[in-house]
Amino acid sequence: MVSPAEILGARILVVDDQHANVSLLEGMLRIAGYTSIDSTTNPNEVCELHRQNRYCLILLDLQMPGMDGFQVMEGLKEVERDGYCLLYTSNPLSTTGTAPLKASFARRGKLKHAPRLNVLAFCRDMLQLVLYG
Repeated sequence: MVSPAEILGARILVVDDQHANVSLLEGMLRIAGYTSIDSTTNPNEVCELHRQNRYCLILLDLQMPGMDGFQVMEGLKEVERDGYCLLYTSNPLSTTGTAPLKASFARRGKLKHAPRLNVLAFCRDMLQLVLYG
């Protein structure tokens, strides 16, 4: 069993081109007790950051200029095939109208959709799976 301290100490990367979204997600994670959080607003940095830091979980904006979340995931496949990414968007035009956040998570390139997502619960569950499994 993975201890709460291991989960809260796992390395997480937040990727979003909007500084406000990065600050929001980092703040939520820090308030929940997560201690090892990095972030970038440049999707072109993600693969190199992951090579250097080996994140357990990457929270990845789906819609970014220049390089979207799916393109970032393709690049990450060359770095590691067994990691987890949370793809999300808060763009109201892309939601069903009932959720402010639509998301998918990917493992080994397979997507699963979560139209309503509790980011903190997702992080805890995925980190427990990555660290234990």
